[in-house]
Amino acid sequence: MKAYINGKHTRSGRPFYSLMEMSAASGLPIYRGEKDADIVFNWGGGEYSTPDKSVVLNRNPIFDKYSQAVAIYKAGVTIPKSYAKLADVKKFPVVRKPNNSYGGHGIKLIRDASAGERSNVWYQEFINKQREFRIYFFNGEIKMVEEKMVKNPKLVTWNFFNCTHWERRREYEDNRVLAKLIIDAANAIRIDWGAADLMEDRQGKLWICEVNSRPSCWGGKTPKHRMVAENNIYKVSDGERDDLDLSARMWANCMTRFIKSAGN
Repeated sequence: MKAYINGKHTRSGRPFYSLMEMSAASGLPIYRGEKDADIVFNWGGGEYSTPDKSVVLNRNPIFDKYSQAVAIYKAGVTIPKSYAKLADVKKFPVVRKPNNSYGGHGIKLIRDASAGERSNVWYQEFINKQREFRIYFFNGEIKMVEEKMVKNPKLVTWNFFNCTHWERRREYEDNRVLAKLIIDAANAIRIDWGAADLMEDRQGKLWICEVNSRPSCWGGKTPKHRMVAENNIYKVSDGERDDLDLSARMWANCMTRFIKSAGN
């Protein structure tokens, strides 16, 4: 059974670093449009078109963040209310988000309508959160929960520059209420595997922030490892295997089990 990982590449044609790290962890090749693919794990919507006969996870997810938020809201899942335009906002403050944001870049708190309309952005109800989590899921199951530990909890974004590290929270990984919230949101936007950002407000209520079909394995500014490719499978030295990101190794285990079950 032939399986591949299909994901985003740079303009020069090189796979994004997280894609290479998942390949190194799993031993699976990066997909280049092979017609003999039995299983394709799309990281996001993938980079190359896949055969109709192939089993494809994340075959056709909703990508646009605003459209995602609307679909999740319509599905009855707890998510802050979203607005396409500032003129539609009835209650401030709101959070302004770029249409194609990642890692918290470009997100800003808007306190009133004087901020003015802007293009390529959308708006979301502000939630005064006390905790934020990254929830990893695969094929209808929660696989790992990490809490974001931040320098300044008063800032709107708890990613990259404000996040010191993530701590695993195993006690949440078997929580049925949390699992239903995440999986219902993922199903609403046709995402089979990925990572959801979850907020807990000051009253203890849980809110979906967003669901990522292309979660980064490595959030740093520069890659940890230099990798070499053999037959589109990326490799690190034996001494570095245990240093591959925890999420990359977790995804690799999920993919291996899925391939094995598909072959039975």
